[in-house]
Amino acid sequence: MAGDIAHFRWDIAGQIYRGTGRLNGNVLTVDWGLADPVIYIVNDDGTLSGTWDRGRASERLVPHR
Repeated sequence: MAGDIAHFRWDIAGQIYRGTGRLNGNVLTVDWGLADPVIYIVNDDGTLSGTWDRGRASERLVPHR
């Protein structure tokens, strides 16, 4: 992440998706080329709790250290 901009790359079942997100407080909204963005909450421990597909799907991301 550089400043309040984050660059994402998801590798899901061999398919690559990319997106760019903007941080506003602890909410990170990622545009990944579809009508609805992925929305993450940045947790105190650095993990991200996100929803996508209009809130019908969720995921948790853990940063590599």
